[in-house]
Amino acid sequence: MPPSAATLAATAAALMAAGAAPDAPLAYEEVFSQAELEACGWRIRTPALVQTKKAMHVLGRCCGANLCSTNPHMCVGTHCKNGSSGAIGAELGDDNSDSTTVMKTSWDGGRSWTNFQTITPKGAAGYSCSHGLYDRQRDRVVVQYTRFPTNTTRPASSLSTYQVITEDEGRSWTAPRDISDQIRGCSVSEENMMYLSAGEKIQTKSGRMLWPAHSFGGHACVWYSDDGGDSYNVSEILVGNEVSVAELGDGRILMNGRGSEYPFGPGHRVRYWSYDGEAPLSSCRACKSILRKRPLKRSCFAQTARAGARARSRRWLGTTARPASAR
Repeated sequence: MPPSAATLAATAAALMAAGAAPDAPLAYEEVFSQAELEACGWRIRTPALVQTKKAMHVLGRCCGANLCSTNPHMCVGTHCKNGSSGAIGAELGDDNSDSTTVMKTSWDGGRSWTNFQTITPKGAAGYSCSHGLYDRQRDRVVVQYTRFPTNTTRPASSLSTYQVITEDEGRSWTAPRDISDQIRGCSVSEENMMYLSAGEKIQTKSGRMLWPAHSFGGHACVWYSDDGGDSYNVSEILVGNEVSVAELGDGRILMNGRGSEYPFGPGHRVRYWSYDGEAPLSSCRACKSILRKRPLKRSCFAQTARAGARARSRRWLGTTARPASAR
């Protein structure tokens, strides 16, 4: 039996396809143990999957005691703040004051997970919005995360974004490097700054690394690197909210995001296209994109990776919607 909805709501889970057939059954593999979840206040948010030649890594936001929420009655499943009964409103209110970035590793294509570790500075909190990319050209993993001195994203001010690199699958890391000045051009002001969106980041066929970001004020941007993260440039600032990016077979760059900043309103998605391929997203256009006949009520994302060179199956990483008691 798969885990309950409440368990899945508190867990970053890898959904393992049993075979290549589209109707093949799914097996559920828990990434984080109950003890690890408890250490994170029973809530690990925005999982991100990174696959290298040898391993798979899952990054996540370890929320801590406040469950990444300003809501005093926030619940994850049966685990509630302040002894609450779980009867809460819909507003969660991001609060990163207790959050850190954690990572776990699989050496067998997602069947088992090990080496639970904290990537952000030990003993410190207030770090959030992490993601990683595998640099194929240099055979290393690049991870970025952001320090939120005011703890909130609404808006996020005076942010500092850091980068660490591992060349041995997470066994050791470089010292955190502050890249804030290099990506500052993505932010309209210090009072409303960009931070990494919860969605796909990519390295293109040429080796360019694209890191989509957004701000609370209805803007989106991409910072990018052509030297494996040693230096960064930024795209133009776009109208948008929580974006994800992909490279198409013909070299075009497609970015998809929430449509809440556009006239057709919340519940729809927006597509942005770059027709000059390896240039930053400077030729983007937005259009209405209805993924269902009815407007989408939530934003969702998924990532997929090959389980091995000869494997036909896929590993899917995701989180479920919150149970009714936590909405």
